[in-house]
Amino acid sequence: MVHDLLQEMGWEIVRQESTRDPGKRNRLWYHEDIYRVLEENELHKLKHIDLSFSKYLRIQDLSLAPNLENLILESCTSLCEITSSVDGLNYKLLILNLRHCKSLDSLPTDIRLESVEKVIFSGCSNLKKFPQISWNMKELYLDETAIEKLPSSIENLSRLVILNLKDCSMLERVPSNICKLRSLEHLNLSGCSKLGGLLDNLRNLTASRVLKAVRVAATREAPISIPYLRRLEKLDLTNCFIKELPDNLGQLSSLQSLLLGRNFFESIPSIAALYKLSYLDLSYCERLQVLPELPRNLRNIDAYNCTALGVSSSFSIFFENLNFFYHGARINLSNCLNLDQDAISEFFNGILQLEKRTLKMYGIMRNNNTGCVCFPGSEIPELFVFQRKESFITLEKQEILGDNSLSSLLVCVVVEFRNYHNEGQGLVVVFECLLTREDGTIDMFRGTLRGWNYGNGPDNVDSEHVFLGYDSYSNFSDLYNINHHKYRKMTIRFYVENLTKRLGCCNVKKCGVLCRNDLF
Repeated sequence: MVHDLLQEMGWEIVRQESTRDPGKRNRLWYHEDIYRVLEENELHKLKHIDLSFSKYLRIQDLSLAPNLENLILESCTSLCEITSSVDGLNYKLLILNLRHCKSLDSLPTDIRLESVEKVIFSGCSNLKKFPQISWNMKELYLDETAIEKLPSSIENLSRLVILNLKDCSMLERVPSNICKLRSLEHLNLSGCSKLGGLLDNLRNLTASRVLKAVRVAATREAPISIPYLRRLEKLDLTNCFIKELPDNLGQLSSLQSLLLGRNFFESIPSIAALYKLSYLDLSYCERLQVLPELPRNLRNIDAYNCTALGVSSSFSIFFENLNFFYHGARINLSNCLNLDQDAISEFFNGILQLEKRTLKMYGIMRNNNTGCVCFPGSEIPELFVFQRKESFITLEKQEILGDNSLSSLLVCVVVEFRNYHNEGQGLVVVFECLLTREDGTIDMFRGTLRGWNYGNGPDNVDSEHVFLGYDSYSNFSDLYNINHHKYRKMTIRFYVENLTKRLGCCNVKKCGVLCRNDLF
């Protein structure tokens, strides 16, 4: 209601610019005004044109709108050319957007757009050639076009910050002089399946912050120049058939996300010096045998379906440095079927003993972190003193009361997956705690263990897996005081769901609970 009133007030303010001649206004929205202005070629004050989804649009003489700043023509599916009259917008046009104009098959070669900052041809699937240009834009989107090569004049785009070539499946090469783009921060080559690999002289892209090259199949070896991109924050080389990584990968000192999934290397050089790294994806690296020494600030690891991966000393050192139960982390080792279940269970018993020493040194940490580790297995680690072969467990007051109040629970479950197929909706183990007072009143709170997030995780799972972790948002001390309310028992029930529904193909077979107080 308020929004509508404000919009109408805005329309009236613009209408008052010229009540009799809409061609003198800087914006038009009423269809009769637009028709009149276009018919009489009165476009002098117009700054913004948006004719998106106009199926039968044929572009007019835009030189009649010399003050135009934004030209938006998304999904004008009959538009097959841009006339040279766009050249008349040389010094004012800032944004040119022709996204999904699927009939557009060529661009004029004589257009000069000195002022333009963003040019979007995304999804122009019949656009095969990009001309020699003198448009010094900041952002250029050519993703999902049919271009076969970029012009050599691209080196003149000294202001270019973003170059998106994603899913240009006909692109056969990128000119080597692209490395002269010293302002380029985002380069996306993902899905350019005909490329003969990445360029070797990437070290000159000194401003680079994001480099994506998913499914650039001919890469084989990651360019040795990549580690020289010291400002790089995200590197995505997923599914590039890489067999060997550069030894100096650990020099990417600004890196926050490293995605190397679905490749063929057997080992990874040390990345322990990547102190800013928070996410590492090694999923479906089926030849990877051992994890490298890992940085202590790493918070998310996806290493599912690494079927040759074994438990290593570096993994133990990582957990000790991480202080898992204080900082929190999500580690997905699902379908890593080569992991020795006895060894990994013993390993986590050791981690829990480490938590015991940490609590004795620092006391109960009241943070808002969550932690979850998922790995193949059918047994609850023995240090979980309360266990049951069901999807729920009940503890009496004397079993759960340690100090004056409870702190965060550590929980562990064994989940049986039966024909689980990942629909991209994530997966969490939910635990619901029901606290029964002496008078029979029940208080409840809910926590979760995040197995995998929206859009990732293993494609299929058909075996039993262990989920171990905690959710500090379910901290007893912040919600309930055991002595004050005189609870007589606590029941915790577990089940598995994605982001939309409970999953019937995932059954909790065993569960275990450990109150942190019990570690003393």
